Amino acid sequence: MRCIKCKSEINPESNTFIKCDGCDKLIHIVKCSDLTTQEIKFLESKPTSKRRMKYICLEYEQGVHQIPKLISIISDLQVEIEKLKSLHVNDAKINTSSTGFSSLVNTEKIIQELSDRSKRECNLIIYKVQEINGVTKQQQIAEDLNLVHELTSDLQVKEPTIPPTRLGKFDASNQSRARPIRIKLNSVDDVFTAIGNVKKLRALNKWTNINISRDRTPMQIKLFHSVKDELKRRTDNGEKNLKILYRGGIPTIVSSEN
Repeated sequence: MRCIKCKSEINPESNTFIKCDGCDKLIHIVKCSDLTTQEIKFLESKPTSKRRMKYICLEYEQGVHQIPKLISIISDLQVEIEKLKSLHVNDAKINTSSTGFSSLVNTEKIIQELSDRSKRECNLIIYKVQEINGVTKQQQIAEDLNLVHELTSDLQVKEPTIPPTRLGKFDASNQSRARPIRIKLNSVDDVFTAIGNVKKLRALNKWTNINISRDRTPMQIKLFHSVKDELKRRTDNGEKNLKILYRGGIPTIVSSEN
């Protein structure tokens, strides 16, 4: 058995460790538990079953704090799945068995989706930023860094600490097709601020040609395209004044007159 903090071996016969009352994992009581001397004495004075004071490790505590967020994301996923089902009913061309969304109901894929969204939540994708012909990779990176510096300043958010990355491989035969740039902002709040300031960005002539969006997962992208197909079907059938808006992070068809 190993200490959950320092990862070194723990002798189960010794009294150098304490068990987390939340996850039952072991941790060195003196050097790793962050307990005071007085707290250690109190915990050691009574058997676990009889003491009212409980020890919760940092790892377990952080996991508990994530539960409300996970519940919220799972709720959003359930709404998205139901929306896809309704789109399937309205349009026979949208086949849930072929798109693979029916399999997302199983727990493992929902967990994978949660993890993917968490990794992307601070990211922005910038489209149509021209790549410079005839320069080295290092020179292109330097140009992209300068662009991100100016862009984040105009979006009124802090400059990222992680360098931007171009998505995909450079196509020398089609240099007019610039690869998107992914930038990782410092917080989710910065992402909301940046997205909220995109309209103001349009007023600045130097940014008129670029597009900015959140970094969405393949599932989110597929859902958007499904909703877009539904919008086209309805407009082709004569419905007017419809558009797609994101409500609670989910693409929804609404009347543009509202």
